[in-house]
Amino acid sequence: MKRLALALVLALTATAGVAPAAADTQPFWIGAVDDQAGAIGPEAMELRGAWLAWQEARTELRAANAPHELSRTVDPALLPRVRTYIPEVERWRPLVAENFFPEDVPWAMRVLHCESTGDPDAKNPRSTASGLFQHLASLWPKRSVAAGWAGADVFDPEANVAVAAWLYYLDGPSHWVCR
Repeated sequence: MKRLALALVLALTATAGVAPAAADTQPFWIGAVDDQAGAIGPEAMELRGAWLAWQEARTELRAANAPHELSRTVDPALLPRVRTYIPEVERWRPLVAENFFPEDVPWAMRVLHCESTGDPDAKNPRSTASGLFQHLASLWPKRSVAAGWAGADVFDPEANVAVAAWLYYLDGPSHWVCR
């Protein structure tokens, strides 16, 4: 939870050009979206609002051709060694980098490779998991709405990656078998 709060605070303050105060790094959101019960409480709605604001800022910066402004400055020595994947996976690296913080891109690329081998039309034959990050069909509608991608198809690569990032920063990597 603290990781999510800090990630959102840093992303939102980076777009505003201000440094977060110490109080801003404390979790502003407590609780989780209950995927099974379908409950979205007031805390989750607050988080959703912050996420949508970040997505709006990201869209504006992309339109202004300045997506790098959303990334925090990270010491390259702190980042894991960059692994190169097959071309089918590597083609998604720019999209992954737009949605995940730099230090989380290696994790996301590893999961994308393991889950779908870079095939945006991948479908698990033993479940309803689909798309690049293998979202379950029963959970996709609610997650896509909460992440600001209402009506998007699970096979839309941009929506699939954005919802995966939202889910990762909301609740960590536990949603994926490949970690």
